[in-house]
Amino acid sequence: MPGHEAVAGMSPWIKGLYVDQPARRHGYGALLVSRCETWAAALGHDAMYLYTERDSAAEQLYQRLGWQIIRHDQHDGMDVTVMRKSL
Repeated sequence: MPGHEAVAGMSPWIKGLYVDQPARRHGYGALLVSRCETWAAALGHDAMYLYTERDSAAEQLYQRLGWQIIRHDQHDGMDVTVMRKSL
């Protein structure tokens, strides 16, 4: 989230993860997130961050996968939820 002081210094971020509508609800999103988490942990990170549209299906998915909401904000004209996952 470039330009947002409130999240400065938080790293690494999952960004741009997207599963096309026909492929949803088959576990691909959870698999992609899990691979990102594993990779970040292997690189020595102890947490990861992301933001997603507030109150969206994606936010619900991340919560089911153990991500915690750390703040609500605005980014690029959209209400977003910023989340963190300990690795």
